[in-house]
Amino acid sequence: MFLRVFLRVFLKGLLRVLLRVLLSVFLRLFLRVFVRVFLRVFQRVFLRVFLRVFLRVFLRVFLRVFQRVFLRVFQRVFLSVPKSVPKSVPKNVPKSVPKSVPKSVPKIVPKSVRKSVPKSVSKSVPKSVSKVFLRVFLKVFQRVFLRVFLIVFQRVFLRMFLRVFLKGLLRVLLSVFLRVFQRVFLRVFQRVFLRVFLRVFLRVFQRVFLRVFQRVFLSVPKSVPKSVPKSAPKIVPKSVRKSVP
Repeated sequence: MFLRVFLRVFLKGLLRVLLRVLLSVFLRLFLRVFVRVFLRVFQRVFLRVFLRVFLRVFLRVFLRVFQRVFLRVFQRVFLSVPKSVPKSVPKNVPKSVPKSVPKSVPKIVPKSVRKSVPKSVSKSVPKSVSKVFLRVFLKVFQRVFLRVFLIVFQRVFLRMFLRVFLKGLLRVLLSVFLRVFQRVFLRVFQRVFLRVFLRVFLRVFQRVFLRVFQRVFLSVPKSVPKSVPKSAPKIVPKSVRKSVP
């Protein structure tokens, strides 16, 4: 009874201490190695692939939308003749053709209105020149902007974000994981392992230790028969031997 109680208490305490020490050391080493390797691989592989794919798609969509919207607005504002009549036109001049006039009849603008229109507005710049200018401008802007943006984004934002975010996330996850792991896993492991281990160990210990202990300290000499008393002499005299038939 004493050995059983002693072994159970001693082994339970020893296993708890060993498991806590091993888990703490293992998790610390694992986290250090994992964080370093993960950050390096993430920065080199994921960021490059992500930036290439994202920038290609983003630039294509952005350029298409930018060209369509910006070119139309730029042409209408700076390169086209104003659609409305200038303010210097007298109020008596009708702005629109009456409905009764057929469409084939040309609109006649008075000479006074023609003179009031500036020459710079009347001559429109060809569309090809504006398109070429915008394409060159966009290409230069893309190259310069993308290089500066990528350098600043990679060096400053991503590194700071990854360091702060991943370290904080890992610390929170590890703290939660350790608490759950200690409460759930250790209890289940201790109950199952200790029951099985103690049963097997006690059986083996009882059989081996008790046999050795009995043979060493509690056993009768093997040479003496069990029926012969301990006080009887082991050596028989010669006279007795001769009388024996």
